[in-house]
Amino acid sequence: MRTGNETEDIYQLRTKIICSRASGAKGIHFGRCFAEPLYLTKYIERMGTGTGDMIAHCRRAGLPAPVFALTDGFFVTIRRKPQLAFETVGGQREEPSRNQEGTRSGLSRDQVEILHKCIESQSITDLMEIAGRTNRTKFRDQVLKPLLEEGLLIMTIPDKPTSSIQKYRLTEKGNAVLTNLQKKDVNK
Repeated sequence: MRTGNETEDIYQLRTKIICSRASGAKGIHFGRCFAEPLYLTKYIERMGTGTGDMIAHCRRAGLPAPVFALTDGFFVTIRRKPQLAFETVGGQREEPSRNQEGTRSGLSRDQVEILHKCIESQSITDLMEIAGRTNRTKFRDQVLKPLLEEGLLIMTIPDKPTSSIQKYRLTEKGNAVLTNLQKKDVNK
């Protein structure tokens, strides 16, 4: 079906509308008659709210507004808070601040969850699942190794670190760190 600068392709399971603009660039758009049923069936958000929603979510998170660019397609760049991005990829602080005593408090969310889980001995596979990780080497280097070096976890078979039956368990020091974290959460 063709009307003016629009081309509509109607198939059994989908409808595609392509609009050729005066500049020669093509864009895909849906009229309100198509958008409303898609919204009601939860395939899309309400027409025209996506951009505003993204800007509002960024502001609530304390981030700058996203950058939008229109090319042959469409893309959005959303900036993250540097500390949150650092912790999300399993980063560690290099050294504790000088006025703190004991273990650094810069544990990532994944590391804290792993400490909780390691009250009972756990395999690396179980721990990777908790953290949503798939690369065993990166997980061992970025998450487990710092916990082992800090003395928060120990291996159940220390002589064979790569054993298939190796498990990890919380130490007394690790238990003390968990207790301190729980006290801080209660005091907040």
